[in-house]
Amino acid sequence: MNSRQRERKALHKRILDAAEDRFSSRGVRGATMKGIAREANVSPTTVYAHFKSKSHLLARVMERLYEQWTRAYEAVVYDASKPFDEKLSRLSELASRWLNDLPGDLYDSLLAPQEKKLGELAAWYAENRFAVGLEHLIREGRKEGRVSIAIDDASLIMYFRRVAAALFAPPLPERSTLEDMLHLFIHGITGKPD
Repeated sequence: MNSRQRERKALHKRILDAAEDRFSSRGVRGATMKGIAREANVSPTTVYAHFKSKSHLLARVMERLYEQWTRAYEAVVYDASKPFDEKLSRLSELASRWLNDLPGDLYDSLLAPQEKKLGELAAWYAENRFAVGLEHLIREGRKEGRVSIAIDDASLIMYFRRVAAALFAPPLPERSTLEDMLHLFIHGITGKPD
């Protein structure tokens, strides 16, 4: 990579950093391309040269966030040193933290079916990263005797993939409903295990 490409890449990252900060602090509606440009210390024209619209910039910021969240999720799921029950507890904590850290109108943007790019992005992560991690977790849970052998793998995988799609693909349920669904998903209908 030559110096011009490195500079362009650094500028691109600076704009994304500024956009993430603006979307987080001011919300999607409150963040403007002009404000993002000011925070990145560039002109609005430069922002538009890198991102054709606010919607496109939002999709790239969400892609970054999904990647961060997925890496944290995978660090728990694939940690061979932790037992199944501890992983479930950690996943529940992570999910709660993600929900609490996501600004209200950024969450509302994920609720909006017109944000097609966000829906496609969420669906890709749900199918290709989240569901794959869950399949791994199911196999581990079976080995530890914590996942019922009465239910075959195909049924469990179908269930988890459908739950993942319902939880993460827009339009999302209201935040309180999503919290309940995540709790039900992790702990079942009997509640948190002792």
